[in-house]
Amino acid sequence: MKKISILLLLCVMLFAIPACQKYEDGPMFSLRSKKARVDGDWRVTKLEFNNNNVLQDNETLSYLTSCGYINYNSTSTISNYNWTFNKSGTFNSSYNLSQTYINTSATYTNCYAVYETTNGSQTENGTWEFTDNKEGLILKYNTAQRIYTILALKNNEIHLRYTSGQDVIDFHLEQ
Repeated sequence: MKKISILLLLCVMLFAIPACQKYEDGPMFSLRSKKARVDGDWRVTKLEFNNNNVLQDNETLSYLTSCGYINYNSTSTISNYNWTFNKSGTFNSSYNLSQTYINTSATYTNCYAVYETTNGSQTENGTWEFTDNKEGLILKYNTAQRIYTILALKNNEIHLRYTSGQDVIDFHLEQ
């Protein structure tokens, strides 16, 4: 009888543990606290805007000139995108942005696209905290705040989702 009780208890635990999973993409169980899993330096490995990769974005567009419409390629690349979260509740993020686009001020006598390239960097600092139910992260910038839904909070991987109206931005971070 004792063996049956233990076996029954193990079966109940086996089915109950997955139901306790807090985040859509895991983990199912962790010995580290949620705050300890967020703490550290993270690299953005995937960034999607409405399911489109925006770390490397290429578009073919048309521009009306005195020669008529000309097609051109526009590219933007986000590199070295890093986030750092500290247990004290502060964070910072930084990235480099390179964009190549058509120069709309150029004179188009030969009807070829004239390109311009810009390079820059962006840094943001602020504070972070969990939402009350710890299913989201609140990032507070100078005068704004964003609430990200946590889809995964693993020891070496975080998956966050920011939704604004119909737009969805997914951030995949790795250590």
